[in-house]
Amino acid sequence: MNNDQFKLELDHVGLILRDLEVGRAIYEGLGFKLTPRSLHSGSREPGQPVVEFGSGNHCVMLEKGYFEVMGLTDPDLYSTARTMLKKYEGLHIIAFEGADAKNSYRMLSQRFDGVQEPRRLERVVDIGSCKEESRAVFNNVTLDPNLFPEAKIIFIEHVTRELLWQQKWMEHPNGALSLEEVALCVEDVDSVSEKYSRLFNSKPAFPMKGVAQFKLSEGKVYIVNPAALAKWVPGVSPPAVPSVFGVGFSVRDLEETKRVLDTNSVNYQSHPYPGIWIHPDITGGAVVSFMQSE
Repeated sequence: MNNDQFKLELDHVGLILRDLEVGRAIYEGLGFKLTPRSLHSGSREPGQPVVEFGSGNHCVMLEKGYFEVMGLTDPDLYSTARTMLKKYEGLHIIAFEGADAKNSYRMLSQRFDGVQEPRRLERVVDIGSCKEESRAVFNNVTLDPNLFPEAKIIFIEHVTRELLWQQKWMEHPNGALSLEEVALCVEDVDSVSEKYSRLFNSKPAFPMKGVAQFKLSEGKVYIVNPAALAKWVPGVSPPAVPSVFGVGFSVRDLEETKRVLDTNSVNYQSHPYPGIWIHPDITGGAVVSFMQSE
C-alpha cells in the first residue's frame, strides 16, 4: 500500500470472547457506552451469498475509529470467531481503512500471496429510538493467516459509514475520544517489522529496545517482544506469542476517567507517560490503556 496515495487509518480493533454478554458487562464497567447487540451475516467465501453467522458484537464508537467486543451467539452457525477462540480469548482483529476493497485487494496482492478477494459482511444496527433497524455493510479484504499469525488483518471498506458513527453512541462516561493504538507481541521484532513495512509501505521507528512503532495517518501500531512487554506492563504475560495484547484510547480528561474507574471499582496502574492501563484479567484478555488527549 502506498500512504502517499491515500490515508491509511487504524479503523478498529476486535476482542473476541466466548460469551458476548460477559464482554458487554466488562466494557460498560470500564466506562464505555456500547451499541446494542448486533448479529453478523456474511459470505463464507468471496462471491457467495450472504448468510447468518453464529456471532455478534457490541461496539464502542469513537470520534476516530472504534472498538469491537465480539462473541458467539449460536453454536449451530458458522463463525470465524471459533478458530480464533481455539487460540485464546482476547484481542485478535486489527482492521485498517484507506481505499475501497477492490483497490486494497489489488495493491495488497502485489505485495503478498494469499490475499483473499473482497468479502461482503453485514450486521443489523439500531438507527432510531423506536427499535428501528437497518443493515451496516462492509467489504473486507483479509490476509493469509499463515503469513500474519499474530492477528486477523483486515482492510475494510465501509459502505454504510453513516449507520455506524451515530452521535448517540459516541459520548462515553469515561471520556474516550479515539482509538489511538494497538500492540502486538512477537518473538522477532525485526523480521515482523519488515513484513509490516511492506504492508504499510512505511518504515517504523524504534523508540526503545524490542519495540517498533508504525505511525499511520490515524493511529499507531506497536510491535513488541516479550521482554519489552514485561517492562511496559509489569506482571502481564501475552496470551500467546505471537498475539495482539494491547489497545489504547485517548480520553478527554484522564482524571475524570480515573474517577469513573474508581466508582466502578476497576483497578488500574500508571504508565510512565500520562496514561493508565488495566490488567487483562479484568478486561477479558486485553491490556487496555487510557491516555490523555493532546
